[in-house]
Amino acid sequence: MLPSEISNRRFRAVVETTLRADAAVDARLFASILAPDARFQLGGHPPVVGSSAIEAFVGDFFKGFTSIRHTLVEAFEFSDVLIYEAEVQYHFRDGRVERLPYVNVLRIPQDAVQSYRIYLDLSPLKTP
Repeated sequence: MLPSEISNRRFRAVVETTLRADAAVDARLFASILAPDARFQLGGHPPVVGSSAIEAFVGDFFKGFTSIRHTLVEAFEFSDVLIYEAEVQYHFRDGRVERLPYVNVLRIPQDAVQSYRIYLDLSPLKTP
């Protein structure tokens, strides 16, 4: 599935920006989709609140990678909620690549993301 197949323009724009931000490991671009008081949770990490705090968290997370690529599998669109299943490829600085399945649940009531939850087992990302 391609991001262009997501019918809601708000949702499509968020996914396209997220994919660009991850490919470039650009935390500032990632944070540009967030409401100032957004809530973000990655895997088993505690929730992070506020776009500035999320940008710092994501920036720290990005430090280990040269890029992060996604392949969308399926998306489910509701009035202000987007749920999508995908595979992520983490490209490490040492050349290693890890592929992991995940599901994202985003609440996007306006033009900015209010809640961004990533359901993902991060344990394979630990250094072997």
